[in-house]
Amino acid sequence: MKLFELENSYQARPVVYVDMDGVLADMWGEVARHHGVKNWRRARKTHKRIEQVAKNPGFFRKLPPLPNAAKLIRSVRKAVGEYSILSSPLQSRVDQSSEEKTDWLQHHLRKNAPTAIIYDHNKEKYARQSDGTPNILIDDYETNIELWRARGGIGILYKDSEIDSALVELQRALAGQTEPRAVDNAVLPSIGPSQGYFTSREVLNYVKGIHKEYHLEEPILKHKTWQLLQRSE
Repeated sequence: MKLFELENSYQARPVVYVDMDGVLADMWGEVARHHGVKNWRRARKTHKRIEQVAKNPGFFRKLPPLPNAAKLIRSVRKAVGEYSILSSPLQSRVDQSSEEKTDWLQHHLRKNAPTAIIYDHNKEKYARQSDGTPNILIDDYETNIELWRARGGIGILYKDSEIDSALVELQRALAGQTEPRAVDNAVLPSIGPSQGYFTSREVLNYVKGIHKEYHLEEPILKHKTWQLLQRSE
């Protein structure tokens, strides 16, 4: 059954974006196995260790699908009719990782191919459409979900073993039962006083805006995401 009640408020229907690593492909499990740890989060803490493994030719192409990857895609297509892939490429091997991810999709999702494939580190750019319609992101990385929601989109934090909960959230979102956060485009770039998540580029632009002579970009750009906290006196 297709549910598009969100169209009552917006001209367009929401686009459902699906992440790859940790949602469809078992990247983190592969990294954990390579480093001999049971919990992939321990391997994930060290960025250089992940890069060391993932940059090897063929890494992304050979990743095994997660147990519920096929069920997720089938369910999304049944509910929406189509979906798009939104995945971050490996920063040190953008072209290589993007090509291998595309090969993976063509191999594992031939019968349920996505409408579009986007590789971008800044996923939050796609949170809303030009008319304000909120899009939906299914992603396993909490920071991506927070940034997405902060930009007015509807984010579904995904875990393969809890797929049924994610599908319920998707149905609620499509039925208009999940309200996207209100976003003021005039406030976001200037980083207002409310608590929220911001990209490193937004933070750098803000700092440069109030400190005209600021030139130390690396310490800010080193971290992809920044969180602004409202502290009590």
